Amino acid sequence: MGKALGINVKVAVVERSDYDCVAYFDRNGVNNFVPIQMKEFVPENVNINADLQSLIDSLGKYADSESLVVAVHINRCGTIRMSELSFPTLNIGALWFFGANGGDQAVWTIIGNVLKPNARFYEFRYPGA
Repeated sequence: MGKALGINVKVAVVERSDYDCVAYFDRNGVNNFVPIQMKEFVPENVNINADLQSLIDSLGKYADSESLVVAVHINRCGTIRMSELSFPTLNIGALWFFGANGGDQAVWTIIGNVLKPNARFYEFRYPGA
């Protein structure tokens, strides 16, 4: 995410009820701390019935989390058509998707913030990003 945004991001794993970690970055001399909730769209061999739209819809449980960023790991093969997804009104700060583009996991894609009309698409190599 830091590469995508062009900033240095540090992460502390601090689990609480609404988040799994906290990201820190400095922007224009201002310290920013952002709680991040990690989710996973699991592989078919884990749950063939898992549905990305249902996962998105379940984010409504975060009723008062306007600073929360939800990052969804797309952990299955296939194509996600963003135009086929609906994004209900959510009380979170941002929603991002990320995942490897192939089985060797050398190239990754990040898409975010999908709750805004100007969602951006980033691609990077890992390792070496």
